[in-house]
Amino acid sequence: MPVCWILNESVFFVVALSWLAVNVYLFIDAFRWYAEEEAFFYTRVILGCCRGPWRRQLDKNLKFHKLVAYGIAVNSVIHIAAHLFNLERYHLGQATDAEGLLAALSKLGHAPNESYLNPVRTLHTGTTTELLMTVSGITGLGISLALILIMTSSTEFIRQSSYELFWYTHHIFVVFFVSLAIHGGGRIIRGQTPESLRLHNVTFCRDRYAEWQEAALCPVPQFSGKEPSAWKWTLVVITKVVSHPSAVMELHMKKRDFKMAPGQYIFIQCPSISPLEWHPFTLTSAPQEDFFSVHIRASGDWTEALLKAFGAEGQATKELCSIPRLAVDGPYGSSLADAFHYPVSVCIAAGIGVTPFASLLKSMWYKCCESQSPPGLSKVYHIYLTGWDENQAIHIALHWDESLDVITGLKQKTFYGRPNWNDEFKKIAYNHPR
Repeated sequence: MPVCWILNESVFFVVALSWLAVNVYLFIDAFRWYAEEEAFFYTRVILGCCRGPWRRQLDKNLKFHKLVAYGIAVNSVIHIAAHLFNLERYHLGQATDAEGLLAALSKLGHAPNESYLNPVRTLHTGTTTELLMTVSGITGLGISLALILIMTSSTEFIRQSSYELFWYTHHIFVVFFVSLAIHGGGRIIRGQTPESLRLHNVTFCRDRYAEWQEAALCPVPQFSGKEPSAWKWTLVVITKVVSHPSAVMELHMKKRDFKMAPGQYIFIQCPSISPLEWHPFTLTSAPQEDFFSVHIRASGDWTEALLKAFGAEGQATKELCSIPRLAVDGPYGSSLADAFHYPVSVCIAAGIGVTPFASLLKSMWYKCCESQSPPGLSKVYHIYLTGWDENQAIHIALHWDESLDVITGLKQKTFYGRPNWNDEFKKIAYNHPR
């Protein structure tokens, strides 16, 4: 029993520990950056900061999803508590009995258009009031409320008694991520600008704060907030839209730090069609390409509306600036990447379901062009064409005797009609007995 448990749960625990390790590393890296960078020396003075020491989740995706949610909740509590502590420290800096460097830093920027470090401008403003007067405070409140609603409605009791409540409340993640993307715009935590660091040497000037107004060697330090960056992790840029026959549209997109493997899929949302619906589509691009793409066939209300919105139903092509905005979630894993782990692979798909193999075959082609034969893979069996129209039949007949296949351009000729699977598997087993 323990052996089976280890075999079944090992992937989950390896991924979970890896995720925790990455979060610990990112926390320590950010902490050291704020604790050691010279640009944040005066920020540390006013806040009293302490100085001190698989690519896929397979069948454990729900467990991992819950683990990530718990991690977000714990880190959110730490984040909120730290900001509340910071606000109290900012208030102490404005107190009438504040003195020394702390008081000097807090009193900077009282005149209009002057650079400041302490966002609490007067002692008479309460912490709650100060919080609700900033972009960071308002969005932080929205993030916190969204997280509380999402997590409380995800309890087993709510899911069993009212699944619809759980489902629709879960879509408040839109508020969560929109607020998160602009949360840093308030720039509450501020640091010294690079130009100010060059003119105002912290090591020399920190004990001469009484002379900042007069001394040429120690001009008044200038401060600015760090550029918000959360939006960079969710932004998707559409670079190309291609209309294909049979009501199929091809979308080319780019996203910061997007990495994929052949056969993976993504979820796509189009807010102008439905703010709640997310639909899965297999990636048809190869990892070697500088974009990722999907092929979408009109086969329902949502996909038909999407093709119409992108002008892929025969009407005039739209400019990229006028097409609707898309949100992308993923990529997520599939077993198709395992095709490279075997010497012989049989790829079976029908209709638009052939898209995973487009990604696989493209990746193989790139590897061959780069003189990198796919590891362990020596043979791939394909292709049958099971349906065609009269024009295609005439074209195929006219080019039947050519050396390359008329459909694919490959030396391997396409077979027409439906395969007899018993015969096919017997042939493969005979040719590859091991």
